[in-house]
Amino acid sequence: MVYIPTVPNPTSGMLAIVSEDEVTETAITVEEAMKVVFSGGIVLPEIINSLENRKIMRRPGAATAVTVSETRTLDES
Repeated sequence: MVYIPTVPNPTSGMLAIVSEDEVTETAITVEEAMKVVFSGGIVLPEIINSLENRKIMRRPGAATAVTVSETRTLDES
């Protein structure tokens, strides 16, 4: 399960049930993740650059250190 926070109140997010192969682990700290949530994603490029500077592992073929898998509804599964 993956928790997806929403803006402006991250406690009103949702849970998504996804398989492990659809999840990308990152080196984002909780503080960095909350900055992304509270900024509405504005600070994401700054965090991606920070992650690239830390030389974290990338998934083969990924354009950036943080990838978002495509979403689909339960009807499309």
